[in-house]
Amino acid sequence: MKDRSNWERVDRLTDADIDQAIADDPDAAPTLDDAFWRDAEILHPRR
Repeated sequence: MKDRSNWERVDRLTDADIDQAIADDPDAAPTLDDAFWRDAEILHPRR
């Protein structure tokens, strides 16, 4: 199968471009920033 990805275009994307694409996509998962992890709780499985 031939790779149809445009890696040159991907390489030109800035962090701001990526952040905007995520913000514009209603199906995108939330960004896992420091605020997300600040309230995270570690749960250990029961044995």
